[in-house]
Amino acid sequence: GYKTLYDNGQQMGTVAERYNSSFVLAIGDNFYQNGVQSPSSKQWEQVMGKFSAKSLQVPFYAVMGNHDWRGKPEAQVQRHYQERRQLGAQARWTMPHYWYTVRHEVEDQDVLLVFLDTPILAPEETEQSARDNLPGFEQRLNQLAWLLHVLATAR
Repeated sequence: GYKTLYDNGQQMGTVAERYNSSFVLAIGDNFYQNGVQSPSSKQWEQVMGKFSAKSLQVPFYAVMGNHDWRGKPEAQVQRHYQERRQLGAQARWTMPHYWYTVRHEVEDQDVLLVFLDTPILAPEETEQSARDNLPGFEQRLNQLAWLLHVLATAR
């Protein structure tokens, strides 16, 4: 529940401070059990509000998990743009698309972070309740083509 999430947020804040973290990876199932319904749903505060430590006021690079696909997944992408309109550089939620890249400096190295939507890539590995919301085969091919391009042009 939310108590566990609060405890996790506290621990993440401690670790992020110790290592001077410059971002957080939110690698799916961001809104457990049934995703989120809108970019302004109360779940945003219930979840993101638990990560309130000063050391966690950094970008949260997010991707979808199977539980996110049970809700309205487009709400997480919409939240990315809503936060930028409202908060500008203070925006934390980062998910400009279901798949995307970000360049980030990590220990003086330029790193290309590649974010994929694995439920789209492997719908057969996703339970039926989430699979019903997944886009069709064309989006699977689009993501694969995009990934091949990213890997071919990465430096």
